[in-house]
Amino acid sequence: MKIYLALLAEHCIEVDAIRAEHDPLFEKVPLHLTLVFPTDVDDINDSGLTHFFAAENPMTVSVRGVTGSHDNLLFLTLSRGNDDIIDLHHRLYTQFFPDSYDPAYTFFPHLTVGRMNSRVDMLNAIHRMGSVSYEHIDLRTVALVEICADGERKILRRFKLGHS
Repeated sequence: MKIYLALLAEHCIEVDAIRAEHDPLFEKVPLHLTLVFPTDVDDINDSGLTHFFAAENPMTVSVRGVTGSHDNLLFLTLSRGNDDIIDLHHRLYTQFFPDSYDPAYTFFPHLTVGRMNSRVDMLNAIHRMGSVSYEHIDLRTVALVEICADGERKILRRFKLGHS
């Protein structure tokens, strides 16, 4: 089964408005910050993940600025909370997904807010958005998400940070 782990962003009405305009997955995938990228697993250590996330505190991050990617995605980049997210990402791979870790990939925490059809569309969207800044985005829940064979996403489990 192919899964990923993502911190769900809460209370982000302004960011959701951006996603509604620019992200065709807006209604299928909640706003999130990916911690473990899609990977194939045979078994999930549910108990281990439950204990791991129970020992973590809820987080608040800030984002400032919108940028694009080589594959025409729009990202909001973190201006506060970046180091904590990178640490959590690293510990998850080390403890639960060591075979899936790719040292050639540089992880940078971000929120995907758009999937554009072309580079021109992406650059126009970045220009229209201007200077985007949100100071208080709560991250209190981690979702274990399955990517189904038909491409649909299904949340298999939610883990609350700081709760056993």
